[in-house]
Amino acid sequence: MRAWIGSSRVSGEVRERVVRVSGMSLPVLIQGEEGTGRGGVARAVHYLGLWRERPFLRVFCRGLTPEVFVRRLSMWLGGMGGVPVTLYFEGVDRLGWEMQGVLLDLLSDQRVGWPGVGEVGVEARVISSSEGSLGRAVSEGRFRGDLSEVLGVLRVGLRPLRERREEIPRLVGEVLEEQGWGGEVGKRFSREAMQVLEEYYWPGNLRELEGVVLRSVALKGEGLLGPGDLDFGF
Repeated sequence: MRAWIGSSRVSGEVRERVVRVSGMSLPVLIQGEEGTGRGGVARAVHYLGLWRERPFLRVFCRGLTPEVFVRRLSMWLGGMGGVPVTLYFEGVDRLGWEMQGVLLDLLSDQRVGWPGVGEVGVEARVISSSEGSLGRAVSEGRFRGDLSEVLGVLRVGLRPLRERREEIPRLVGEVLEEQGWGGEVGKRFSREAMQVLEEYYWPGNLRELEGVVLRSVALKGEGLLGPGDLDFGF
């Protein structure tokens, strides 16, 4: 987590917010587009906080059914001796209506069950993430308003990379350092190439930037990269 705290990928406002909410046991909702680092923020909330010594279990919400969830939870808890856990629901806005009800039961009663599967009691701290706005999903009838309120007691919002363009040179430098390709960014990317990176829309956000930088430098090899050397994978 020290690396996460010091990373340029994390804005100062997010870092401060995460440190603050990590010291509480209340539910945390992380909202941001794909590639903005929601998973890293979720792990930071857990490992910087009061529950750091407890297991961190990641639950993928797309296509998750109540029966599968209750079975998996029972198996996980049985294998760990029933200890308290942090449950991270990734993509909570993709949950179906029935599974939303099960999650609400877990949050309110610390207990879930499903016909034919049984009932499981669990002491859990819940962290969730959403790509879209839960408020919009509620207004469109796709998400329970009561669940949205409970999940979002504490919120962390992640800005897309296109709103952090001034940070791109520093982010590029960090990616290079991590690969042992250190030195000044200007020795790798020309001013014109950096301008292209700063003006690009970045639909894939930080994850896409990392891929473009690594691919471009690896394929170029030695020498200064110009705009024509940037490989966006199109």
